[in-house]
Amino acid sequence: MSEFIEKVVNGFNKNLGGKEIDASFKFVFPEGTVLVDQSGAREEDGPADCTLTMKSETFIGLIKGEVNPAKAFMLGKIKISGNVMQARKLGELLG
Repeated sequence: MSEFIEKVVNGFNKNLGGKEIDASFKFVFPEGTVLVDQSGAREEDGPADCTLTMKSETFIGLIKGEVNPAKAFMLGKIKISGNVMQARKLGELLG
């Protein structure tokens, strides 16, 4: 597991902190794939309700509040597939 993916997994699990989520999310980065569901976050590639594909730099910018998610989506820096409405719940996951 790359250091970046390990930090993403640990960050998601910390932010979830026992919260119930009713959807599954897959984050696809050049470094690997992270699946987040009711079981928590882990490095895994599997089916998900909503899949987000982006560069690690974009994700870091989102976390730091330096990247506007809507603008990044419209500029093609974030690609979303599956149930796009579930992407609105990501604020809880990102902290």
